[in-house]
Amino acid sequence: MLHLSTEFKAQFGVTAHKPQEHHEVQPSSVKKQHEAVNKIKAVILNHGNPFDADGDQLYNFMTHAYVPQKKVCH
Repeated sequence: MLHLSTEFKAQFGVTAHKPQEHHEVQPSSVKKQHEAVNKIKAVILNHGNPFDADGDQLYNFMTHAYVPQKKVCH
């Protein structure tokens, strides 16, 4: 599709010298992505590392509570 557009513009002397760059690699977008990652990291560090829990019980790292284990009756 881009090729047809380029040919059409060339017929009328219209040329665009704008480099083709994806919008997500623009400096402002990259800066926003880095800020989002830093916010996520801060929340995780604030609540603690969920992998530091002792034992094999399921641990909710947001509430710092262990999920009670259900006993299975046979």
